Amino acid sequence: HTFFFLKTRKLMTHTFVFALLFLSLCKAFTPYLHTSPFGVLTTSVFPSPPIATTSAPPSSPPHKSPYSTRPSLSLNLFGKKNKKDDAGDAESSSDTGDILNSPAFLSKKVEVLEKELKEAEADLSAAVFELDAAKEEWAPQMDRLNGEYGAVKSRAFNATRDASKKATVKVVKEVLQVVDNFERAFTSVKCESEEAKEVEACYREIHAGVEAVFLELGVTAVETVGEEFDFERHEAIMQQPGTDYEEGIVCQEFQKGYMMEDELIRPAMVAVAL
Repeated sequence: HTFFFLKTRKLMTHTFVFALLFLSLCKAFTPYLHTSPFGVLTTSVFPSPPIATTSAPPSSPPHKSPYSTRPSLSLNLFGKKNKKDDAGDAESSSDTGDILNSPAFLSKKVEVLEKELKEAEADLSAAVFELDAAKEEWAPQMDRLNGEYGAVKSRAFNATRDASKKATVKVVKEVLQVVDNFERAFTSVKCESEEAKEVEACYREIHAGVEAVFLELGVTAVETVGEEFDFERHEAIMQQPGTDYEEGIVCQEFQKGYMMEDELIRPAMVAVAL
């Protein structure tokens, strides 16, 4: 029984495969078939031989086959266009163009466009009305929120700016001690040899670089000699009589002072003329 079952199953499988192949071939060759005047399917590749017909006597009217007016369904396998088909396509396209350019069609199209335009204007008017109503309802709340947002933004900006300014001032105060040492060395040490002058030139270059960084940070030196004494920017350590300056004018500077914008980093130590 097992052997008979396996044989039967194998035979059924082969039959099913052959049936699928036959259906695939039929489907592949279907476009190349057309119907003859007698209802027989033939191919355009191998046309059927002509069928001899006998003409009717002159006295009797010729017999018309009902299949003589059936259009041919054969396809051109070699890609050649029929002149009659081209003429039919041109005529149909011209008819379509005439319909689209006819006054009736154009007037109908204008009416449709005018209707759509009116609907769009109505929708726009409704949207504008809703917007105005929403503005009247929520305008006070929006103004209050905008004001609060502006205040918060301003406070945050000021806090950030103040924090950055304080950090810069703190760093500059620490660096000023080094700058003071450079300036004391320049005033006290006299270089005579070429080697010493080269070393001094290197130190002066470093000092100029520090001052350039101060300018980039917005740090400037306080003006002293020849300026009127200012309690907010100057610190008087002595009064000096017999000078070429009038009384109350700074006549000598002992230590530079620095400012950052309107904030005083360090006052300048000066002598005031009597």
